[in-house]
Amino acid sequence: MQCKVRIPAQPSDSDDFTHFVKKLRQFVDNPSFFHLLHLVFISNPFRYGLEIALSIFALMKTPHSRPIKYRPEIRFADIDSYGIVHNANFLLYFEQSRICLFKEIAGNWDWTINGVLVARQELDYRMPVKLGDVIEITIWVQELGEKSVTCAYEAHIIKNDKRTLCTESKTVIVCYNSLTRETTKVPVEWRSAINNNGLLGRPKAL
Repeated sequence: MQCKVRIPAQPSDSDDFTHFVKKLRQFVDNPSFFHLLHLVFISNPFRYGLEIALSIFALMKTPHSRPIKYRPEIRFADIDSYGIVHNANFLLYFEQSRICLFKEIAGNWDWTINGVLVARQELDYRMPVKLGDVIEITIWVQELGEKSVTCAYEAHIIKNDKRTLCTESKTVIVCYNSLTRETTKVPVEWRSAINNNGLLGRPKAL
């Protein structure tokens, strides 16, 4: 199998480099990943400098993120007339799991000025959840943009040793300054925490 990648001729700024690394991530699980590394360095080993070498090392070291898990309590008030959890309640469950994730990312962050807004929410329902069921949500950062963070979730019904996927979801949140009322770049501290704590990418083992 051959792996063909077009290397930018003259990367002029950090956006080109970020795009290159983003494309490189797609090949981490590809059988031709090491062929890609060979291709990059043979093309021009000095073009991207120390940054690309460190990025490749990080990809090789932590290609999958560590799982952040949350188990919401299924309340009687969550159940609809069909005897299952009403679909809208999953938005609350996922929001709670996102709080767990951002404790890892932002710590004791002051949210009064620099916070986030939910720009998009997607949900796919796979299996109904009933009162008494135990569900476990796994959350991770799927994509890290200039101003946005995309969070992904999988909710499983846990029964004995069996895990049944019941809901999948994605949330796009945008960084926002409440004083200027403008969107802002993702804080450097968040980027460092996401990358250093292995929170970017779907966990290999859920």
